[in-house]
Amino acid sequence: MAFSLSTFFTSKRAAPVTRAVGIDIGSSSVKVVELEHTERALMLRTYGELQLGPYAGAELGETVRLDQKAQTEAVVDVLRESKAEAKDGVFAMPLASSFMTVVPVVAASDEELEAKINVEAKKFIPLPLSEVTLNWTTLSKVGEIESSSQEVLLAAIENKALGEYNLLLNSIGMTAQPSEIEVFSTVRSLVSESSGYTAILDIGAKTTKLYLTCNGYVERVHRVPVGGAAVTNKLAQLLSLSWTQAEEFKRSSGSDQERLRDIHNTVSAVFESPLREFARVISRYEATTQIPIQKIVLTGGGAATLGINKLTETVMQRLVVTADPFAHVGYPAFMEDELKQIGPSFSVALGAAQRLFM
Repeated sequence: MAFSLSTFFTSKRAAPVTRAVGIDIGSSSVKVVELEHTERALMLRTYGELQLGPYAGAELGETVRLDQKAQTEAVVDVLRESKAEAKDGVFAMPLASSFMTVVPVVAASDEELEAKINVEAKKFIPLPLSEVTLNWTTLSKVGEIESSSQEVLLAAIENKALGEYNLLLNSIGMTAQPSEIEVFSTVRSLVSESSGYTAILDIGAKTTKLYLTCNGYVERVHRVPVGGAAVTNKLAQLLSLSWTQAEEFKRSSGSDQERLRDIHNTVSAVFESPLREFARVISRYEATTQIPIQKIVLTGGGAATLGINKLTETVMQRLVVTADPFAHVGYPAFMEDELKQIGPSFSVALGAAQRLFM
């Protein structure tokens, strides 16, 4: 089943649905969000998260690589425990199974543009085009710098990965709706068509991704192979903690100032270099477009790490806000504090579910 960039704000489903569940399988946990379309609003019905470590004989919070059988078991478990009832599901494909890049193309017509894109794709995608599902969209020209070329966002998903995820959903009795790369799920849940220029920093367990967006559309993607698991690992070694203890510790150290310093020093040691790299990416984009990006939205499970918000502001010299994806759907008022706290971890799953109602 294919995916489409042209339907970023409009779903490609065959028929309207009233309930849908978004599924995000990360390297350390699986998350689901179920939404229901009502006359009043798009409502949150349920959500859930399960750590994947135990499915591979590892500790809670550890990053693991599961086979198809274990992935299916984890998805079945989280859907059952969250009491999700939707029969339509959207998988957010991991960026690790995808390829994304922006290429400049000079073409006099749409036909020439399409022909040149296929040539350019072969240069940047490290697999035969027969082994991927390829899509692309032209980016709007921004800024004041004139150029004869048209920027094109190329995106591809491995056919093998697409097939595996669709097979997984079908095997548990769900209808597999068109998949999309996690980038688009994240952006959909956090920014809108009137958001202007925004940077999103998604801190996962194994990787951290930077998305530069213009009015809700992806302009640039940059990732580094460093994530929150590196902080957990260093803290576990430094303080002689188990992985699970270190994972909890990095999110809440209580009033122990010495331990708080340990966390901040470790976070800085792990993330300062990647953050400087991201800052350079933003600076190059600003130089090209002549448009400043003043705000960074922090999302992903790593956004809850103590000290990461302040470090990001210091290194990148921009306003940093924590993602609040559930602000765009309806839910009971008593859930507000909880949803704001866990929101960054569910941006991908929520955005995937939203796809069927856009």
